Amino acid sequence: MSSPKNESRDSTVLLADDLARFETRSKKILFACTLNSVRSPMAAAILKKLQPTWHVDSVGVAVAGIDPFVVAVLEEHEIYSVDHHEAKTFDEMPTTAIFHETIALSAPAFDLLAHGVPFQTGAVHFWDFPMPDAENMNRDQCLMIYRLLRDAIGAKIKLHFEM
Repeated sequence: MSSPKNESRDSTVLLADDLARFETRSKKILFACTLNSVRSPMAAAILKKLQPTWHVDSVGVAVAGIDPFVVAVLEEHEIYSVDHHEAKTFDEMPTTAIFHETIALSAPAFDLLAHGVPFQTGAVHFWDFPMPDAENMNRDQCLMIYRLLRDAIGAKIKLHFEM
């Protein structure tokens, strides 16, 4: 029979373990890039597919519509469709938003994060993924460039989050 002191200690350890499991299950991750049209929505969709219980969002310094090549290459891998993606800026994020981690995928997004944002974020990381340059390319060449970006972002996500 254990003493009340040991029971208390065991309960504390169990609560700490439960909290750690809860935090892992309910992580909040934000991806940020320049226009919230290619890199950040692509990264968010990939992570949502890999960790469906996490809250994952994306944001941009400015906004543009979702790039159709992003939709095409994500659908090839049955990754969460971004057809309904509505681009948003940092200023449009609720001031009550809290993220465990924010990952900037462009230098302008990282610079903005370094100067403060209207919401709370834990660790801030910079993954330098250049915007695909598909100018003067045919459709097949564009798709190849976007597939390479999708695969590189997916590999970085798996490595970073130890998946």
